[in-house]
Amino acid sequence: MAQKKKIFIIVAVVLIIVLLTTGLTVYFVVFNPKRNGEQQRATMQTDKPQFESVLTRSQEEFASEKEYALYLYESACKAFQNCNKCAYVDDYVTTTIIKLGGTPIPCQGCRFTVKTGTEFYYADYSSGASKDVEKFLNTFGQAESTLFAQRSYTDLETMDYLYSEKVLRPTVTVDDGKLDVEADWSQSNSVGGYPKREGTPIFHSSQEGTFQQTGMIITAETVTGATVTYNSELGYYIVSFILDVNNPKTSEKLIDNLRAGLSNGKYTSVTKIYQIWDNGYFRQCDSMDYASNSLMELKLDFKTYFKYSEEDCNPDNYKYFDEVKQKALAQLDQ
Repeated sequence: MAQKKKIFIIVAVVLIIVLLTTGLTVYFVVFNPKRNGEQQRATMQTDKPQFESVLTRSQEEFASEKEYALYLYESACKAFQNCNKCAYVDDYVTTTIIKLGGTPIPCQGCRFTVKTGTEFYYADYSSGASKDVEKFLNTFGQAESTLFAQRSYTDLETMDYLYSEKVLRPTVTVDDGKLDVEADWSQSNSVGGYPKREGTPIFHSSQEGTFQQTGMIITAETVTGATVTYNSELGYYIVSFILDVNNPKTSEKLIDNLRAGLSNGKYTSVTKIYQIWDNGYFRQCDSMDYASNSLMELKLDFKTYFKYSEEDCNPDNYKYFDEVKQKALAQLDQ
């Protein structure tokens, strides 16, 4: 009996070390996950923007389907950057699987981004999908990485940085598909280095460099497979990419962030499926990335909806956006 007890204690200690060293730096929230880790998607309506087409070439002009897929993706990236107003919503879930037990731990989040002229607004809301899971992660001091609210603002005409604030343990509720967040932003200066000035994202036509919808590098060099189909009923292309996870360039922008939460982790599979309106503007993106190390596996599932209406692109329609703008402008002289 003493030997069995000793073995049990050793196994328990190993599990605790695994959780601490790998960090479970995954996002929770908004739409409660099912127990098996499958995501419950929000219903997002997005209408085709009535913009002049940016597509000038047909598939027949390309030597391969892969070349045509890259042309559509690159055109959509440029169209977004040159567009004066746009908004998008990221509905995402990260599922962590501890290999020893095989139990999935699903964590969800929701991000809102609005670009209007030279202004850029961003919010990321993350809270425990269930009280039991929240309590479990808090045991290991993961509040900052899993239970938080973040808001950011920049204006290229007055700032050369992105002003960001972050607070812990917001209250996030969903009623009839509507998200409500209550966060105590007066505590933002007590979270690891916040508020702070971050690098400005590329989002406007005046900026050097090119907007990329994903942090993964999508080029002829990093794509191993690509397909293009067309939905004639709704008028959009479906552009699918399988990326080369063995090419270091593919994930060079994201690998450090991955390994901050998954020690010695590496991507094992990356798939991006884009819906691009037939005038060349993004409609939607489904992203499925897998990563692992010797002890854990991560499944990162993102669904992004692009929106172009006046209502969706109006910052006044988003909670806390005006507040973060005023805070950012007040910091200019400091």
